[in-house]
Amino acid sequence: MAAEILKKKENLPDEELIALIKTGQTDLYRIIIQRYNQRLYRTAISFGIYDFDSDDLIQQTYINVFEKLDQYRADAKFSTWLTRIMINECLMYKRKKKTENKRFVDGEKNVTILTPEHQTPEKDYMNKEMKNTLETAIKKLPEKYRVVYVLREIEGISVKECARTLALSEINVKVRLLRAKNLLKNELLKTFNKDEVLTFGNSRCGAVTENVMKLIGKR
Repeated sequence: MAAEILKKKENLPDEELIALIKTGQTDLYRIIIQRYNQRLYRTAISFGIYDFDSDDLIQQTYINVFEKLDQYRADAKFSTWLTRIMINECLMYKRKKKTENKRFVDGEKNVTILTPEHQTPEKDYMNKEMKNTLETAIKKLPEKYRVVYVLREIEGISVKECARTLALSEINVKVRLLRAKNLLKNELLKTFNKDEVLTFGNSRCGAVTENVMKLIGKR
């Protein structure tokens, strides 16, 4: 399918795209992939799955979804159905890894911390440090809180959709989200010295002091 045709259809709702894909316009599946790559990646991260393993799971999820498109019914949002399948892939992966770890107790598991994306050099450095700090804090959350936090706060899906995706009650989602936020706050407070946060700075403080004193002296 020509690029210009894809461009014209890239803003179609999921359900319309799926209907067209089912008729044989399989190239439109590219739009679905590009639309949800970020969400599926973040879902993998929320389950503690990083690097190329997450890529493999995302790819497998898209393959599974494509093969099961005839099973999709529009009574649920496509994004919820897609994410649910990704979660199942993550859970199967973790069960497999757990089994492998039992067999190879002395094997090493290398987990690479995500490197941040790419303003001035100072601001860029600060953004990277803050991003790394937040990502590290999120990774330390217990999984059941981390998953809710990532889907709700980072992906921005509604409480209702989050509940359907995770097979939880809406109340449970809200409780876990609140717990996640409190744990994050406590973790971040460990990282930073509260006395060093939102400081005015010695040089700025001194300059203001001198300016005020000069103004007072002229009165």
